[in-house]
Amino acid sequence: MSLMIHGLGLSDENPTEIMLLRSQSFLAPRSFEDHITLPRDEKWAPLSLPKDGAHLELELTDSISEGRIGLAYSVRIINDSAHLDLPDLCIKLVKPKFSRTLA
Repeated sequence: MSLMIHGLGLSDENPTEIMLLRSQSFLAPRSFEDHITLPRDEKWAPLSLPKDGAHLELELTDSISEGRIGLAYSVRIINDSAHLDLPDLCIKLVKPKFSRTLA
């Protein structure tokens, strides 16, 4: 699975695309109030990745808003290899200062 985003970066002052590859599925977090971490439960294991190799190609269009930790943009679908009937999409990008907290 992969995601390509046009209009997000520059290389030698020319627009370039960013490719994000999904190579792993992460399990859902298991914590509740007061950040108590629960023991591992096999029913909460990561999902298997789809084998169809789906690829989504997007282009940033309008800025929706900017908040403390990120920015939101509406996007235009350039290519959808899975030929899904997708709704209007937006993407939220986290600012570098806060990206580590998402890991």
